[in-house]
Amino acid sequence: MEITLRELKQWRLQAQFLAEKGAPAAVTGGLCGIQAQYAANAVHALSIRSDNPEMDGLVKSWTLRGTLHLFPADDLPLYLPEGRCDFFDTPYGQWRYGHGCEVSRERMAFFADVVRDALSAVPVTRDDLKALCRERGMTDAEEPWVFDGWGGVIRMLAESGHLCLSARENRAYIRCPAFTPMDADQAKTELLRRYLTHYGPVSLHDMMYFFRWTQRDLKQLLTGLSPRTVFCREQTYCYLKEPAALPPLSRCLFLAGFDPLLLGYEKKESPFLPPEHLKRVFNNTGIVFPTLLLDGTVLGKWKELPRRIEVTPFAHWNRQQLTAVQKNAAALWPEKQLKLSAQR
Repeated sequence: MEITLRELKQWRLQAQFLAEKGAPAAVTGGLCGIQAQYAANAVHALSIRSDNPEMDGLVKSWTLRGTLHLFPADDLPLYLPEGRCDFFDTPYGQWRYGHGCEVSRERMAFFADVVRDALSAVPVTRDDLKALCRERGMTDAEEPWVFDGWGGVIRMLAESGHLCLSARENRAYIRCPAFTPMDADQAKTELLRRYLTHYGPVSLHDMMYFFRWTQRDLKQLLTGLSPRTVFCREQTYCYLKEPAALPPLSRCLFLAGFDPLLLGYEKKESPFLPPEHLKRVFNNTGIVFPTLLLDGTVLGKWKELPRRIEVTPFAHWNRQQLTAVQKNAAALWPEKQLKLSAQR
């Protein structure tokens, strides 16, 4: 089946809950988590996909691509299929001690026990955990390693299934909920099924970009899912379920930083992001800026400031697009002023 570029956009918007909203667990679970190293981005990405702001049942942890994601606690087996493990055997633990760490394994294990013993279902802040470790003898020289900004003991405990980050509070942690391990291949297959369902139609390049899995592994997993294919711009795309009807293209969407609509696909092949605007959205340090999607195309970016929303167009907007931006901004941030920066 051949589809147009417009139809590909409409299909993906529908699949990603941007045409019809869903419950927070359905959104974060279906999208294989929402990237959350910047908490405000994850909250916004969820809010434009769900009318329910509640975070009940959601947690944060390091999952796909080694980055922090917001997802349902019930999905922990998908990201920790083998269950709890020694925190030195986690990807981060192996990297940290393979690239030098000035805190011995014995000392790090000691502070990991201090942190783990302090955890409960009630969030404990990072500052409180630091204070506890200081009381138990953590020195000024050890602290930058134990509470390393890239993860430290917190990430080691998260990747080993002992700790999760609170979905509601920034830099606060809870004891990892109990979960039943599952077969690793079954976990990968389920993640791929969700990806095909809520990001599709997708290319093989998209899948490799999103999961960082090999082409060989993906082809084996795809065999068990038996996806269907469509063609667009001489490219083959896979999907599992065809929508009953394609929605109209949204006149205006304020997409979050690191939004799944841009992060979920090979960025150079995105139908939403013109190549000439790529570096304005994906910078050289790995940041993906919040963008404005106008009539199905990224034509600007935005930034939230204390008293205003600052918008930078990438190209000329017509009157209807400008009106849509003004109305959408007023609905999302009624207390803030919209400021339009010069086009660049």
